[in-house]
Amino acid sequence: MDNQEHYHYTKLTNSDAFRLLLLQPSPVLASPLQCKLLSSTLLEYDEDIINHYTALSYVWGDANDNRNISVDGKSIEITASLELVLRYLRDDKRELKVWADGICIDQNDV
Repeated sequence: MDNQEHYHYTKLTNSDAFRLLLLQPSPVLASPLQCKLLSSTLLEYDEDIINHYTALSYVWGDANDNRNISVDGKSIEITASLELVLRYLRDDKRELKVWADGICIDQNDV
């Protein structure tokens, strides 16, 4: 993934907008993480029992130990701890929706 283009976030325009990571399935734990980012709103997910998502915030591990994952075919750098938890969360057959602050929030946009 070294020569892969880096992901560029699009601005969120609604006041209740947020991004969800669509974690693509794989039956092999060691296979590369393939993801997509979906923009949505809190209103769309209010009381939604069908399209629920997993919220994940992480602060553990070495912040300087990083890995790259593929999001919409482009590279995003995340911590090794987040990469590891995404591997273990990933389903072998179905796409999972995850809100992970280190990916869903543009870390370079204050």
